[in-house]
This record gives sequence, C-alpha cells and structure tokens, in this order.
Amino acid sequence: METRTGKVALFVDIENLAKGMRGLGCQVVPEDLVTSAARFGQVVHAKCFGDFREPIIAELKEELRAATLDVVDIPSQKREDGWKQFTDFAMLDDIYQVLFDYPDIDTFVVAAGDGHFAGVAARLRIRHGKKVIVMGVEGGINYQLRAVASQVEELSTAQVVVEPEDLTRLLSFMAVGEDQGKVITFSSTLKHYRALPRSMTRQALQQLLDEGRLLRDSVDIEGTTIRTLKITRDHPENTFLSDPEFLQRMAGRRRAVQPMQT
Repeated sequence: METRTGKVALFVDIENLAKGMRGLGCQVVPEDLVTSAARFGQVVHAKCFGDFREPIIAELKEELRAATLDVVDIPSQKREDGWKQFTDFAMLDDIYQVLFDYPDIDTFVVAAGDGHFAGVAARLRIRHGKKVIVMGVEGGINYQLRAVASQVEELSTAQVVVEPEDLTRLLSFMAVGEDQGKVITFSSTLKHYRALPRSMTRQALQQLLDEGRLLRDSVDIEGTTIRTLKITRDHPENTFLSDPEFLQRMAGRRRAVQPMQT
C-alpha cells in the first residue's frame, strides 16, 4: 500500500447532484464541494462532468469554475431510442487516468450517487489502497456504492430562507438592467448582485422561476445563442415593477453593480 501523502482528487457528477438536491428543495453550492474534499487533504485535481446544455447545470458553470473546478462538458447524443448520456464514462475514464498517472494521490472523492461508480470505488480501495470518499445527496446514493466506500459524506440539505423583500430587491435590480437594454442571464446576476450571499441569490432566482415571476428566454448575439432571464411583468406579484418611482428609489439605494451585458 502506498504511503498517504494527503493529496486529494475530486470527481463530480454535477447533474446527478443538482437534480438530487433540487428534488429536496435545495441547491448545490460548488464551493462547498471543494471545501468538503479539502478536509481530507490538499485538492490537486478537481473536475466536474455533465452535459451543460441542461439548464439545471448550465446555470452552475461559472460558479463551478469560480470554485476552482475544471468543467468537462460531455454532450448527450440523440439516438433512435432517446438520448444517450456519456457523463459516467468520461468520469470513470478520468478516475482511472488519475490513478495511474498520479500515484501519489491517495484520496479519491467521488461526488455522485450512481451505482456505476461502485466497481471503480471498490478497486481503488481494495486493489490500490486508496481512501474513497463518496459524496452525494441524502437518499440518492446507490447502496452498492455506499457499501464499498471508505466513507460516505451527505451534502447539506439545509434550506436557504429567502425573505419576500429579498425577492423584491432582486427583481428591482434586474428590472433596472432590463429597462436599460442589458441582457440578463442567470450567471451574470449571480456574479454582479451582491446584496445577498451567492447561495441565497441562486435560491431566490430559482424560486422566482418556479413561481413564474421570471421566465427563461434566449437571445442570439453574433451567431451565439445566450440563455437569458426575462421578468414576467404582468405577474400579479410583480406589479410593483410598473411603478417608476419605486424603481428609481430602489436603484438609488442599490449598492450592487448592474448585471453585465453578455
């Protein structure tokens, strides 16, 4: 067995985690994935895998990169019987590459819940003497994967409470930018709205989408399709946005920067 050096490799099936957390009414916080892995040593390799055409993870791309995760986009392929995903294969391949190319990494953190990773987890632990940490969503970790892991860590499902006035301020912030002709996106709002912690802003945006107060849209800019957010101005709970004096007051009180134009 190799001597442990305290080096850690992190592999994230981001779509699996995002969908699992969404099912519990929560959000994935990318930085938490890295800080959790760092409890086991120095993180020297960190990648997340997924088909980033999926809206649930497309919105996470910039936040994943900001958390120092390398984003690996694995597009699904359309076949006669439906869509075929290749995320698991790409992630398995990377795990084996790291195993053989970097023998001094002694802890492998597999952030996923799929049973497809049970075989590689068992081999890492039993044949190669590695410590295997499985990180996943409560109730969403395959029993075989759980059984072969050295340790299992469940992601926090603490609810982020967003107050109604926080939603009002966020919508006002976005409305001012929209009225100025700016292109408003999920990621740019996360980046530039600083009146709330990023995790709360993410929760607020998702809540507004779920309630229909925001809609997903898209715009073509120089041949590139950009996914955007559009305020539902005629939504009953958004009527305050039709009051220009209110928006002016909110704009004057804001300390955050306008959402950038993509």
